[in-house]
Amino acid sequence: MVTTADERRFFHILIRLVFAAAAFSTVIALFARWFWFAELFSHFRLYYLLLLAVLIPVFLYGRYFGLMVASGILLIPNAWVVVPYLATIIGEQEVGDEAAIHVVAANLNYKIQSLGRLNTYLIERSPDLIVFSEITPPAERALRGLGDSYRYQAGQSRTDPWGLKVYSRLPIRESELLSLSLGEDIQVRVRVETAGGLIDVFAVHFYSPISADMARSRNAQMMALSALLKASDVPQLVIGDMNVTPFSPVFARFMDESGLVDARLKDGYHITWPTSALPLWIPIDHALAGNGLDVSKVQTGPNIGSDHYPIEVTINSAIKNPAAD
Repeated sequence: MVTTADERRFFHILIRLVFAAAAFSTVIALFARWFWFAELFSHFRLYYLLLLAVLIPVFLYGRYFGLMVASGILLIPNAWVVVPYLATIIGEQEVGDEAAIHVVAANLNYKIQSLGRLNTYLIERSPDLIVFSEITPPAERALRGLGDSYRYQAGQSRTDPWGLKVYSRLPIRESELLSLSLGEDIQVRVRVETAGGLIDVFAVHFYSPISADMARSRNAQMMALSALLKASDVPQLVIGDMNVTPFSPVFARFMDESGLVDARLKDGYHITWPTSALPLWIPIDHALAGNGLDVSKVQTGPNIGSDHYPIEVTINSAIKNPAAD
């Protein structure tokens, strides 16, 4: 195909603009540990990785060796944090036991108008434990029918985005509402009795870091939760919308402090927000395991009419409690 000089010039400008955008975003993300605005760039490292990986052969073909080398160098910090979530287990997956516990966490979006898709989804999945964030009083009333199957409940609905509630088929032996910041947030801890022993389930919904103050509040929530987790020796599941991706140094610090394991690592990336095409898809809903909890599978569910995809977790019933060793 013959191209004109103007077309070639446009292409050369375009690839340089793409490189500049990927390079700028990658460099800004390197400062995420110290600046809340820079941390926002850290959440999209997958896309920087993909752009740079495409640009390397393009620059090689065009003999732009300096830009090719620069792309390779910039690719490294992105690959360092993203590749572990892309390198899923190839081959036969581990099969959970028949008595496995199935958990679903769904951010309902407090502005949601219809719960028809959600009800259909819950009937199909029939989980043992459900975590709803952004649950409002109207949504709670619409889900009243769950009480027939889910006798055990904890949490509260609210008219703002911070309602949080747990529905369980398994007996809840303890429950408490937690506030992990100076704001009006609530988180929920339930101690659930299973065939393999007790599990502490921390249902969470952290602040969105859309400003410096909100970012500090979210970080404070994470550190406060870390202290609570270290005070218990019961197997733990932290699940919900944490408004942070695994690629953020804030998340890495929380994982180091808490001693939790990112359960989604064995199953891959699994984007959870948003369900629309824009902004770019990122994984901000999490399932984290602690104190020997055996999570065999993590995946996302279908579009239920919210701006988040639900996250599905399978826990093997043979729970290892390190305190018993």
